[in-house]
Amino acid sequence: MELKKQLYRYFRPIYTATLQKEESGDAIVPDSNPDIQNIVMTSGMACLKDKYVRDGQLEVSGIVKATVLYMPDGQDVLRKLEVNLPFNHTIEHTDINSDVIANAVPTVISAETRMLNPRKVQVTVALAVSVDVMASDDCEVSSGVEDEDNVLQTLTQTQTACMLVSLREKDFTVSDEIELPASKPPIDELLLVNIVPTVHEVKVIGNKMVFKGSATLSILYTTPDSGAVASFDQELPFSQIVEMEDLQETCDSTIDLQLVGLEIDVRTGISLEARVLGVTLPMTAFATARLERQIETLADVYATNQDCQLQHASYTFSQIGERQERYVPVRELVETGIGVQTVYDTRIVLGTPTLQQGEGNTIAMVDAHIRILYSHDDGGFATATRRMSIPCPIDGGDWNVSAALTAETSCAATQEGMELRFGIDFTLTKTEEVTLNTIASIELTPFAEDSAPRPSVVLRRAHTNERLWNIAKHYKTTIADIQSANQLEDDIMMTSKMLLIPKKR
Repeated sequence: MELKKQLYRYFRPIYTATLQKEESGDAIVPDSNPDIQNIVMTSGMACLKDKYVRDGQLEVSGIVKATVLYMPDGQDVLRKLEVNLPFNHTIEHTDINSDVIANAVPTVISAETRMLNPRKVQVTVALAVSVDVMASDDCEVSSGVEDEDNVLQTLTQTQTACMLVSLREKDFTVSDEIELPASKPPIDELLLVNIVPTVHEVKVIGNKMVFKGSATLSILYTTPDSGAVASFDQELPFSQIVEMEDLQETCDSTIDLQLVGLEIDVRTGISLEARVLGVTLPMTAFATARLERQIETLADVYATNQDCQLQHASYTFSQIGERQERYVPVRELVETGIGVQTVYDTRIVLGTPTLQQGEGNTIAMVDAHIRILYSHDDGGFATATRRMSIPCPIDGGDWNVSAALTAETSCAATQEGMELRFGIDFTLTKTEEVTLNTIASIELTPFAEDSAPRPSVVLRRAHTNERLWNIAKHYKTTIADIQSANQLEDDIMMTSKMLLIPKKR
């Protein structure tokens, strides 16, 4: 007698966390440049370099490319300092080994610079690294019994389990040559470069995940004639194919993009002016696929002529249950104390959302770290920074909360300063623990010799919500015999119905 078994491959989560850390380093003004008069702004962009796994540890490392904009002594033009700040995080967990797969996403939350002297500064960045570690696993489910003698009664049931069935990392590079439009002045020096990669569409075709997206390139630069500042934005579209195992078109598929480097150089165009940008963006795509499986499992077994000893096994899966979307518009007046001429660069970074319990209500909160570079009426440059806590009232409950910026960010000069508008999409989900139960083994043994014989027919009243299966199992008979003796056409019984329960011959 053998159990019919089905093996299902999946990935189970081992470790999930967002790590917070500060990194700092010094930068020195080149000898050819004048002293620093004042710091205007600090910006940072995180690039993941390596994930090193060994038994009990995961090490995540990378570089924050920080840029400091400052006003030099005796000059009215912006200058920059660049400093690379290496970062390293070590996660310790007993289940981490060389076979796990890890996804890590570093984000610069905020950056600031302190002037140590007119030729030296200290740059400090607040860094958040989101880490997910998963391990390959399998569950072996019994779906039936090979019973040639037909002595066993079996009960099967269908259970739903949402499994992470496929993971894959793919490195790729987006390269392009961009020429500034005629309405933009040529480039003297690049001041700021920012890259935001975004996935717009994901499809599954056979065993391939196809995704399309774009990298938004934003630059700030000085012009050659007067040292004025100009800005330019450009979308760099891309598409990629990731081959994956165990992929199905019904999978819920996602792509996380991570920038791992940046190369940008200014080139001379046909007009012999510096109007062309050569851009190379190495990136990593982390692809995941979840599949909702309807799994038939062997739930119970008994024999009418023998004792039946069962061993059970269970597997637990986390899956998304209820889901809600909430949009929160934000309007903020940023007072500057001086007239604003031009807003050049606006950056908003969201922190990790939290839940706060109030009196009779629950609020999801997320911090928005805001940095705005602008020029003012005195002819200089300045940066406004804000940290806003954005609330989102929600229905009470144990929600998981995520937040993302929408595309409609704008910042415009007003009489009082600047008016900033942006939107946040809050996503609320509830995680359900689903346990998949199955029978791992069956052992049949003869009835004990001193077992008291029972009558050939028992008269018994069915209890409320009692199942025929439980009655048949208790009296070592079959559902079919009970149905035949009581003229029942199916498993549904009338509550409190009197039943004749025949002994199995």
